[in-house]
Amino acid sequence: MDTLPSAPDAERDLVGAVLYDELAFERAGLKSGDFYIQRWRWVWEACEKIKAADDHIDLETLEKELEKAGRLQEVTSRGGLMDVFVPTLLHVEANARRVREMAERRRIVARNTELVRQAMDTNTPLPMPLAPVKTHWTMEELLKAEFPEPQGPIPGLVPNGLTILGGRPKRGKSWLMLQAGCSLALGGKFLGRDLQLGRVLYYALEDRGKHLQDRSKKLGIDGWAQIEFETRLQPLHLGGMAAIENAVRLGGFSMIVIDTIRRALPGKDFNKDGALFDDVLSRLQTLALEKYIAIVTVLHTRKSTGGFDPDPVDDVLGSTGLTASADMVLALYTEQGKKGATLKGRGRDLDDVDEALQFDPLTCAWQSLGETGAVKIKESEEEILAVLDDLGKAQSHTVAKTLGKDFSNTHKRLATLWTAGKIKKEEIEGKTFYFLPKKTESKEVPTLPTTPTQPTIYHDLW
Repeated sequence: MDTLPSAPDAERDLVGAVLYDELAFERAGLKSGDFYIQRWRWVWEACEKIKAADDHIDLETLEKELEKAGRLQEVTSRGGLMDVFVPTLLHVEANARRVREMAERRRIVARNTELVRQAMDTNTPLPMPLAPVKTHWTMEELLKAEFPEPQGPIPGLVPNGLTILGGRPKRGKSWLMLQAGCSLALGGKFLGRDLQLGRVLYYALEDRGKHLQDRSKKLGIDGWAQIEFETRLQPLHLGGMAAIENAVRLGGFSMIVIDTIRRALPGKDFNKDGALFDDVLSRLQTLALEKYIAIVTVLHTRKSTGGFDPDPVDDVLGSTGLTASADMVLALYTEQGKKGATLKGRGRDLDDVDEALQFDPLTCAWQSLGETGAVKIKESEEEILAVLDDLGKAQSHTVAKTLGKDFSNTHKRLATLWTAGKIKKEEIEGKTFYFLPKKTESKEVPTLPTTPTQPTIYHDLW
C-alpha cells in the first residue's frame, strides 16, 4: 500500500476546473511537479507548455499537446479527459492548497526517510535527548555562563519544559495538538513554523483508536510518522507518573502530550484537589526540564474566556484554581460556529503569543493568519473600504457610525489608508471627506449651497 501523502481527488478536480475555465490554471498557482498522480502531472505539464506558447487551454489544445509528448493514450487509457469534467470553480484555491501541502509533505519524506531508516537500523531513538539542564551554580559560574536562547520542539510556542493549553470544550484544542504532534513527527510545518523531526508520545485519553484513525486520515498523516498513541494511562498519582518517567527515559521523545490532564487524574476536581493537580504539574515540569523535552497538558476551562484583551494565564489557570508555574500557558479563544480563533500565550523566556487562526475544514487543520493585531487592522480597513464604496464621500464620523466602531480608531484607519494611497480625501467647507479612487465619476460631487434655504446635505455634516 502506497503511504506517500497525496490528494488524488483534489488533483483530478483541478484538472477538471482548468478544462471548464483556463483561468483556474493561474488561480491554482501549481507546478506539474506538485502533482503525485502521474496522469494529472502530465496533464498539468501540458497546460504549462500551452501557456508558455501563449495559447489557450482547452480540450483540443490539451489533447494535441499530450499527443505531441506521446502521452495521450496513457492519459486517456482509463477514459477520455472529459471524464474529469467538473463544472465549478468554487474549490480551486482549496484544492490547490491541498495539493501543495501534500507535495511539501512528500518533499519532507524524501528529506527525512534516510535519517529515519538509519535510526531504525541502529535502534537509536530519534532524536536523542540533550544533556540535562544545569541546576546548581556558584556566583563565579553564573556570571561566566553563556545561556542559549530558549529551545523547544515548536519554536516560540512550545518550549522545553511544561506547556499548558486551555480553552472551552469542543473548540479545537485536541485538533490543534494532534496537528502539532503529527507535524513534529513528520518534521514539517506547524502554524508557519519549521519543525525539526522529533518523536512524539500522545496520550489521547478522551479518544478511542477509531477516532484517532479518522482524525489522522483527515490530516493526511503518513504511516512512518514518528508519533505513538496511548489511549489509557494509570492515574498520575497512582502509577501513571512512573509510566511517563519510563517513557521519557527510554523513548527518546521530543514532546509528550497529555490530553487531557483531568482524564489523567480521574475523579479529581481542580478546585477541591488543587494541591494534587499542582503537585502533579510541578513534577511534570521538573521531569521535562531535567530531560530537556516538552510536555504539553491540555485542559478544559469553564470560564467564559474573551474580552478586550484576555490574559491566557488568568483564563487558563484562574478558571481552574491551579497555581502551577508552567513554562508556557496557551489559551485558544474561539466563537462557537465560527472558523476563526485566537491563540494567546505567555511564557517565562518567550515572546507573548497572539495569533489569529482559522480552521480549514478541507485539510482539518488550523492555519495561522498572522498576528492578531495585524489581522484585525486588515479586516477593519477592508470594512472601511466597503463602507466608502457604498457611501461615496463621507466623513470619519459617518464611517464610524455606519460600522458601529469607535470614532478614534476609525479615524486612524482612514488616515492610514489615505497615507497608503488606498483612499483619497477632499476638504469641503473646512470638513474632510474620504472616498475611494475612481469613484468620483459615479457619485454626486457635493457643491456649495446656493442659498441658506436650500442647503446641500453631506454625509455626517455634524
